[in-house]
This record gives sequence, C-alpha cells and structure tokens, in this order.
Amino acid sequence: VNSDHVQVGWYISSLERSPFSRMIMESQYQYQRSLSHEHSILLLYNPMETLQGRLSLEAYRLSSKAMEVMNEGTFTEKSLHDHKLSWSSMFEQVPLELHRSTLANSLLLELSSSGAVEPPHEFLTVGGGSQLET
Repeated sequence: VNSDHVQVGWYISSLERSPFSRMIMESQYQYQRSLSHEHSILLLYNPMETLQGRLSLEAYRLSSKAMEVMNEGTFTEKSLHDHKLSWSSMFEQVPLELHRSTLANSLLLELSSSGAVEPPHEFLTVGGGSQLET
C-alpha cells in the first residue's frame, strides 16, 4: 500500500485555547528529542470550535531555548527564570497548511454535481414533521 507512515509528532484534543502543561511539555520534548527537532510537532485540535464551523487545528513545537533547558535535565522554576523562559515562550506555533489531493477534489466535484452531497431538505422542514424524531 502506498501510504504515509512517517511519524512527525502527536495530537491532543482540547477545549482550552492553550492547554500546555508540564506533562504535555515533557511528551513533546520526548518526540522532538527522538524524531527530529525541526520536524516534530504537537497538533492541537479544538472540537468545539470545529462544531461551530471553524476547523481548529494549530501546530506547536518546543522553542530552542526550551529544548536547551530540558536537555540540561534541570527543569525547575529557577532554570526557567535563569533562561528567561515563561510558559508562553516555551512553545512556538508552526504555520499549518492543509491541502486536499487532486483525486479528493475530483471526487467532491463529482459528488456535488450528481447531488449526492446535498442533504435531503424535505426531511428537515416542518411539513415533514412526521419523519422527525423527538
């Protein structure tokens, strides 16, 4: 099978805007240390924003200063202060672009032109109330 199997990070689903904690930071450190510092990311998915019609995906990685502190093995409040790091500067956001393949675009065009994607609106009208469940 011709599929992508290269692991570049991990994801979390969270309702918070910035759910970063010590556990998340340590997990991201392990990924960046074992995979590749420049390429390992944490993908943050917010399902509530997505339900409101806005796909909410953000990519983050630990900053180089944060990696230095973690590599020293002395991750304490004092070491953060000594390196002039705060919780907000530990992670840096990575630009994220999403693309569909040409084959997926062709499928969506075919489905929309055949009417297969359109929902059956007659079941949602008040006149079709006998088909709606309460």
